[in-house]
Amino acid sequence: PSDAEIAHLTPTEVAHVERFWQSHGGAWHRDRLSPTSWERTRVRPANHPLVRLGMAAALLTSSFEGFTAAVVDTVRRGDDPVTLLITRSSHRDRPGMGEGRAVAIVASGILPFLLALAESTGDPELSERTSQRWEALEAGEPNQITKRSIKQVAGKVRVGRLGERGMQGLIQLDRRFCEPRRCMECSIAHLALSRQPALDAAALE
Repeated sequence: PSDAEIAHLTPTEVAHVERFWQSHGGAWHRDRLSPTSWERTRVRPANHPLVRLGMAAALLTSSFEGFTAAVVDTVRRGDDPVTLLITRSSHRDRPGMGEGRAVAIVASGILPFLLALAESTGDPELSERTSQRWEALEAGEPNQITKRSIKQVAGKVRVGRLGERGMQGLIQLDRRFCEPRRCMECSIAHLALSRQPALDAAALE
């Protein structure tokens, strides 16, 4: 009952889910998660595993044509897939996912998938529309990695609008160079060193 309340499921819906599991879930009846498999300690209610499963279920059942077709059509029209995720992950009185989460899913999952789909099907229009959406995608919520990367790259200098594409680039730089301490292989370090003589000369003047 407590899990059903977290997931915003009514008793009628719970009974329906249980009947459906018994009649259609036979192939997975032996595959049970341990009660300790989900991390629930100090997790915000909106990030509870059951809430996320509910959002995923809402997304997958939100359109007759299927979620993939809905995403493709959204990008072809030039509409925002972030708005699509937020809107279609809601269910009755339960709100959909937050904007930061939706941006992260679009950046790391949906847009790469659409570019691969366009490449495999020979669809230049879809590729162009997806690339345009990738360039226009606003940055999501910063995390420890992007904050650390910006500090490493720019120091105290204020960085202008990067967008989510720039944030993903910062994550790539951090994982490839900063985290393993491969500083001298980084193009930013090379640029800084190449400008150092000019900076030193300016300081002397």
